[in-house]
Amino acid sequence: MILGIVLASGDSFKNMSKSGQDKLFKDFYLKMFSKSFDKVYVFSYLKEEVDNLPKNVFIISNALNIHKYFYNILMPFIQYRYFKKVHVIRTYHLFGIIPAVISRVFFGKKFIFNYAYDYFAFAKISRNYIQMIFFTVLMILMGFAAKIFVANKNHLSKFPKSKIVYLPNGADTSFFKPKKNSSSSNAILSVGRLTKQKNFESLIHAMKGIKAKLLIVGQGELKKKLLMLAKANKVSVGIIGPVSHNQMPKFYQKADIFVSSSLIEG
Repeated sequence: MILGIVLASGDSFKNMSKSGQDKLFKDFYLKMFSKSFDKVYVFSYLKEEVDNLPKNVFIISNALNIHKYFYNILMPFIQYRYFKKVHVIRTYHLFGIIPAVISRVFFGKKFIFNYAYDYFAFAKISRNYIQMIFFTVLMILMGFAAKIFVANKNHLSKFPKSKIVYLPNGADTSFFKPKKNSSSSNAILSVGRLTKQKNFESLIHAMKGIKAKLLIVGQGELKKKLLMLAKANKVSVGIIGPVSHNQMPKFYQKADIFVSSSLIEG
């Protein structure tokens, strides 16, 4: 049996490496899939070569470097010789379903994807009205999916029961575990993209007057603004990023408290 993996729109191993997620994807997900399927095709939105993949996992890159907006539609046709071989397509997030929907309509290929969070509410928080329209269209296209993985119980009512697979987010407790005999570092940790959704501004305001250091692991457009806000409120803040997945446990182990201030999560 052959699995096709369509990354989120515009995504690639090169892009994942910027946030440290490439190692997680290769060492955990692809190794797991490689054991369950005879072959795995990973469709990337960039022209790229990837090392250290399991022997039965193949990267199908965008050799012509077509812009992601056009490649979303053209991918199933340009890569037809691979799409016709796959038995099922796994897409990541709502952003990745357009090629899968096209392959469903034209080639009869079933696909599954994970509904990670409330995409429409996310766009509303960012006041991205174009994205809100785009997500509304994608919500309609979701009807073509064979199954939908849902991590949040609050989202179960959004879909027909026949399509839902409730799959809560998990953690590898053999990898993410407390350090023995760890001493207090007087540090508070938060992790996430430096975007409005993660609500780090409120966390910084809440830290005012607290004699502890806030360490944020992440990157994004709000970095400068957050550092200025911390300085104005006399809050000790350090921002580190990107950090590869295999390096994350040491940051959790050093912190006394972890805080998630996000407005929307899976």
